[in-house]
Amino acid sequence: MTSKASGRVLYLNPMDYGTNPGVDAIAHGLHHRLETSGLELRVVFNDFSRADWRERAASTIDAAIAAKFRAVVIYVLDPMEPAAAVARARKAGLQVFSFERPRFPVDGSLVYPNFNQGTYMAEHLADRVLQALVRIRDDELHAGEAALDQAAEEVSPERLCLALAAVEADHLAPT
Repeated sequence: MTSKASGRVLYLNPMDYGTNPGVDAIAHGLHHRLETSGLELRVVFNDFSRADWRERAASTIDAAIAAKFRAVVIYVLDPMEPAAAVARARKAGLQVFSFERPRFPVDGSLVYPNFNQGTYMAEHLADRVLQALVRIRDDELHAGEAALDQAAEEVSPERLCLALAAVEADHLAPT
């Protein structure tokens, strides 16, 4: 694949880092595939056990809109939330993808039966994000997988780690 994407993608992780290895694997899978494709992934840890998780999800998505992100990936815990924020993001031109299927419109969803598949499923979803953002045909995407796999082997493990610092919505501004 000769096309490279650019820009930032927000992933709203539903648990604090280290809480669940399967959920962590999803974030690492997204990070790996998007980074090797030229996209920067910003992960916001929005633990669903917090009473204000819905409000934090909405304000984080609004911050991504204001910061001109290209896409948002959400992990659906409540099939009705964050519907309003997602609608605002899509209206503003961001593409929204989800793990699990919400009851509101998104640009793509991935439903999976097992946390142990998190890394592979995240990489597959990241391919769909990449495909949508660089507007390449599916056959070109699969033809480029060998190049992405080779690039992944060349990336040092240190670059695949996510920062453990808590990221808040105001940290989404361009660097």
